[in-house]
Amino acid sequence: MNQKNKLELKELISTFIIFFGITSSSWILFFTFLYFYSTRILLVLWVGYLYITDNFCTSYFRDDAILCIPGFSTVYHNMINWFSGENIIHPELDREKQYLFVTHFHGVYSACTWANYLPQCFKLFTIFKRRCRMCTLQENFYVPMWGVLLHLVGFTGANKENIIKNLKEGTNVGLMIGGASEVAYYSQKEYVTVARNRKGVFEIALKTGVPAVPVLCFGETFVYDHYEFEWFSKFQQLVKYWFKVCPILFTGWKYTFMPNPVKLSMVYGKEVPVSKIKNPSTDDISIYRDLYLTALEDLYEEYKDTLGQGLPLKIV
Repeated sequence: MNQKNKLELKELISTFIIFFGITSSSWILFFTFLYFYSTRILLVLWVGYLYITDNFCTSYFRDDAILCIPGFSTVYHNMINWFSGENIIHPELDREKQYLFVTHFHGVYSACTWANYLPQCFKLFTIFKRRCRMCTLQENFYVPMWGVLLHLVGFTGANKENIIKNLKEGTNVGLMIGGASEVAYYSQKEYVTVARNRKGVFEIALKTGVPAVPVLCFGETFVYDHYEFEWFSKFQQLVKYWFKVCPILFTGWKYTFMPNPVKLSMVYGKEVPVSKIKNPSTDDISIYRDLYLTALEDLYEEYKDTLGQGLPLKIV
């Protein structure tokens, strides 16, 4: 685990604000709304409005709106420095072209996504010329304030229709293909990604003609220290089934819930060429998936020793 030797207080405080301060205040507000009868009615009306109008995936803010908040840019830069965040782009990627960025290694909190991908969504810095978005569970947008924050930093709903809509508008879309399922495989002994049976993303690439690009989040598996107990696995599966999230037992920096200050490198591989097919068959999807998985394995092998600490890759 490649941790920083010298830590600065401003980086510690900023990381706490981004990872816990904003998140906690949003959820405290949500439960406050639930506690009082009058605000509970407002909450039901809000969720009902989002559900009926299907507006949970729509952002009404400018891409750089969050940068208008005094000090936000500084705080976010400090958080990136806590992780020594970096983006490594394959030289053959055309930065003006449209892509479907398929990211791997969810970890506990997808820290690599927060440190390296989201800043280009809300224009803190720009790598690709097109507008960028990152997908997350649409249920997140039902939570007051939390859903607003997710929109502001560049998230959008992860349902198929919304992804296709964004791609048709010319937006670069990123998605964590394994999602909550990868959390169940979280380990410091190997890098695990759930991708073999996730055919929906490859169907979207074929339908829209937007090529998929494998993106690896190196360092994600060391952001937290993971503890495994056999009895806990059944509880994990039950929670994942009902709530689409997977709980794990972990600690971070100095046995707290602060993430370890490890280096997080987001590596973008070559695009996997795709031909647009209006109604792709099961075979079409399987063939493109296999091409993608081959590209994914090749990319991992290229950086396995330099960034992956020689750990094996497991594709579930």
